[in-house]
Amino acid sequence: MTSSDGSAWVRHKTGTTNALTKVAFGADRYIAVGDAGTILISTNGVDWRLLPPVSPSLLTGLAFGKGLFVASGFDGTVLTSPDGALWTVAYSNACRRFNDVVFANDKFILAGSVATTFIDVPPCAVRPRAPIMTSSNGYDWTETAVTYEISLNAVVFGAGRYLAVGGYGLTSSVSDNGFWWTTYGSAPVARIFDVCFGKNSFVAVGPLGATLVTEDGAVWKNPQAVTVRGLNGVAFGVDRFVAVGDNGTILQSTLDPPPRPVLEAKSFDTEDRFQFEIWSAPGVSLIIQASSNLVDWVELKGQQGPGTSKSVVDPQSPGLRARFYRTIQP
Repeated sequence: MTSSDGSAWVRHKTGTTNALTKVAFGADRYIAVGDAGTILISTNGVDWRLLPPVSPSLLTGLAFGKGLFVASGFDGTVLTSPDGALWTVAYSNACRRFNDVVFANDKFILAGSVATTFIDVPPCAVRPRAPIMTSSNGYDWTETAVTYEISLNAVVFGAGRYLAVGGYGLTSSVSDNGFWWTTYGSAPVARIFDVCFGKNSFVAVGPLGATLVTEDGAVWKNPQAVTVRGLNGVAFGVDRFVAVGDNGTILQSTLDPPPRPVLEAKSFDTEDRFQFEIWSAPGVSLIIQASSNLVDWVELKGQQGPGTSKSVVDPQSPGLRARFYRTIQP
């Protein structure tokens, strides 16, 4: 699907029924990866060509940097391609799962999980130590100084630091160089599925409509969910965040505070009662109050719904020399 504004979306045929997990742009083309080693290529985001699979593994990560596409996935699979059309296997280890890859600050970072055994995989002869690996060229990979038994689902770079997020207790790891990492377990949800950076903040998403915001990866805020559907991906562009999830869910946010309520005077009705119209931003409900002295406030009947314009009549206004009005959130 493509969109120029994050609101109106157009569905396109891809030539495959396999699930797609990641898309990236580089070298004047789009690449999408997914289940069973699926790789698609497009020069315009509309017309897609299915490439012969290089690996049977599920591919869940994709990045472009230094003139190279890097795709990552299950079975410790790392694929590379200079043009998005011809791919080769750069790394493979059945005791790893690379859930995401990012290129930033002149290096590639892989994030995932390690274990002595996975389902349907023989026991590891040599257990990998770190769930994060780095590379300066996309071909040669080095384990990082992370010794925690954690599972990481996504990694991003912003504000001079890398942030990797996941679940099962230790939720986020932060690094300023990609090698030494500090791990936190302070996020208010058990799992995080994806994360992006924009407007000086990291925004992450997870199950049951969870959205989280942090500036440093250590202290998280958890805004009220607007859906109960799981959110699996989030990205920033055109001055807004877009999150996608289960059952075709698409959410949009700018992180900016909602605009102030707008009150328009409508003069008086036939009974000499003051009436006006008030508008509230989408997602913001308001309580309307009135006062004659700016000290004692009474609630006018009826609550203003979010994203609507409401006509309000003050039944106590006739005969008053002055009347003040304000709005508060419930």
